[in-house]
Amino acid sequence: MAENLLIVQCGHCNARYRIDERYRGRRGRCRRCRHVFRMTPKINLDDTVMDWLEEDEGGERTEEGGSPTAA
Repeated sequence: MAENLLIVQCGHCNARYRIDERYRGRRGRCRRCRHVFRMTPKINLDDTVMDWLEEDEGGERTEEGGSPTAA
């Protein structure tokens, strides 16, 4: 069974951990410094660019007025 793993990082000592996606948003304790932090995935540039490209594939975006925005 292939699990979706996320990379989270302690905000205190910057230790990185791979966690299962089902633990996203929960609080965890860093094994290195014992700091308690919320386990949210670290967003990297590749993820941001891929999200932008996926939004752009759907066609032109529209504003509330309904007309397409200028690119």
